[in-house]
Amino acid sequence: VHHNELDYTCNCPVGQRGLFCKHLVATGLAWLGEQQNESGEAKVSKGKNKTRKSDIFETIRDHLATLDKKQLINIILEQTEDDVVFRNALSSKALASLPISEWDLKGHKDFIRKAIQTDFVDYRSMYRYLQKVEPVCELIAQLYEQKNFEHVTTLSAYALRLGFTAYNNVDDSDGGFGGVLDEFSDYHYRSCQEYQPDKKQLAKSLFDLQMKDGWGLVDFRLYKKSLGKQGLEHFKTLATKQWQ
Repeated sequence: VHHNELDYTCNCPVGQRGLFCKHLVATGLAWLGEQQNESGEAKVSKGKNKTRKSDIFETIRDHLATLDKKQLINIILEQTEDDVVFRNALSSKALASLPISEWDLKGHKDFIRKAIQTDFVDYRSMYRYLQKVEPVCELIAQLYEQKNFEHVTTLSAYALRLGFTAYNNVDDSDGGFGGVLDEFSDYHYRSCQEYQPDKKQLAKSLFDLQMKDGWGLVDFRLYKKSLGKQGLEHFKTLATKQWQ
């Protein structure tokens, strides 16, 4: 805030597009809360709410401490049945923790497909939708950190294909889903650099993605180095056949 005028910037994918992202919303709310405290407003009620919240969490913590491992697992599993957001968040961590010997590419794709639904989502439902999708980003990020670049390349491309279809059917006025697609694209690009897939296969995958990207969300020119001469020639061949 400068001279009573609000300015903002954020380096997340949504913020970099000049949009007022969720991080800026949280920062703004925190700043407003500080202003209220400084002016002496809402101190009493806020203190009471904090006390009540603290008390109930202490009660829950004390109760959980009396349960054994099996009982705790059952509570978590019951919650996953009713809460798809919680289920997706837990699923992404479970899938990322699997050793390579137990990898199931179909299972990972099923998780991504169920999270990125392609049915219409209106503006009011977008926050909930993004909560369901974000664990996909977390899964891909964890696999990238584990240096599973081949799997990241495959899964991020799959997520992009579904995401491009979904983008046509969601009200992304706030740019949140576009930011998610930016993350998928970023991990796909970086994993391609690390993994260095077959040039012709990469060209075919990128061409298919570009055909689905009707909004120009991904800059495919970035892949020029990864494609090399052979990949670029194959990409041109595919494009020529498409538009003949």
